[in-house]
Amino acid sequence: MRKPAFTLEQARSFVAVAETESISKAAHALSLSQGAVTQQVRNFERALGVQLVERGGGRIRLTGAGLEVAASCRALVESLEAVQQTARRFGSLQDGALLVGASPTAAAHYLPALLDRFSRRHPGIGIKVVTDNTPRVAAAVAAGELDCGLVEGPTGQADLVEQPLAADELVAVVKAGHPLARLATPDPAELRRHVYLAREPGASLDFFAARMLGSGFSGARRMEFGHLDAVRGAVLAGLGFTVLPRIAIARALAERRLVQLPWPALERSISAVRRPASGAATLEAFWKLLLEPEES
Repeated sequence: MRKPAFTLEQARSFVAVAETESISKAAHALSLSQGAVTQQVRNFERALGVQLVERGGGRIRLTGAGLEVAASCRALVESLEAVQQTARRFGSLQDGALLVGASPTAAAHYLPALLDRFSRRHPGIGIKVVTDNTPRVAAAVAAGELDCGLVEGPTGQADLVEQPLAADELVAVVKAGHPLARLATPDPAELRRHVYLAREPGASLDFFAARMLGSGFSGARRMEFGHLDAVRGAVLAGLGFTVLPRIAIARALAERRLVQLPWPALERSISAVRRPASGAATLEAFWKLLLEPEES
């Protein structure tokens, strides 16, 4: 689209003159001098190459061209005001959207409380959560497909800003009554005789499981699941052993349906990630909330 020959202020001044049929009234409405309004209208006529007003007898009359141009200019001014109103609503967080990615542990156990605080503070903001493993959430944030994400473990994205939020403890577990439940000391060779219940390749949970269990992890047969809840269901069914966040199985451990294997627990960080550049008002408000102390 070609750049218009006239300015928005010229169009706005002409609309005021057309509506009041008076330079002085238009000047008052626009908080400008009469000379400024007169010059704006003349420049507008010159830019369009047509005469828009007739002056005489102390009155301003629109020409035929002026009547049609005035109608178009009113629509233009109304559209501009609508743009400004929309921007003000979004800037004041009356409207808008927040698109958050989260790994399964973060989505189930850490993100809900944050979203509750945010939605109570900004009830007009629409929120959508996309759940995926850490590398894919981080890649979507880096690509601008998500505003931000809550993840655990390495993201594989060096350019993202990362803000630690909480410590998450991982434990190796098996169903009560499973042969491994009798282990009193770490024995990788014994683990290798059984099935490890894994997430899909690339999931951060298996990255930490390899650190915890060593050859007991790498040498065991695998049964893969696409979601954390499926792994939890599989271990409760006695299909094998696995590593899970303590927060996700605390009740099953307390009820002795699961037994913690004799490997030291491993702590990982739950972190928020975003692109370093300034984002929309919704993202900035959510990020500000992340940095605030937790509500008691």
